[in-house]
Amino acid sequence: MSIIFMLATFSTIYFKILSDALADKEQYSILKKVGMSKKEVGKSIYLQVGIAFLLPGIVGIIHSAVAINILEQIMGMSFTLPLIYGIGLFVIVMIAFYIGISKNYTKMVYEK
Repeated sequence: MSIIFMLATFSTIYFKILSDALADKEQYSILKKVGMSKKEVGKSIYLQVGIAFLLPGIVGIIHSAVAINILEQIMGMSFTLPLIYGIGLFVIVMIAFYIGISKNYTKMVYEK
């Protein structure tokens, strides 16, 4: 079930960021005309997308840690290893979505 929630969260972020890309396309076009290189535009895009991923990522990790801690107290068992696996999976999926979204954003900005 956590995988479904994770994919739903990142899909929502994906569509939000790509809809912003359409709105920002003109701004990046102006920056390219002013003389910003493709590498500099790419850095800007990766930073912008990274900021959009940072807050949900941190909140998701904190939520998981607190929820597992409470579950450990209620059940009297240790779930440290599953917590580490869960956070690791979350980070891996988050990084994959981050890279994919950043590449798509860059393509949208550079297509004519």
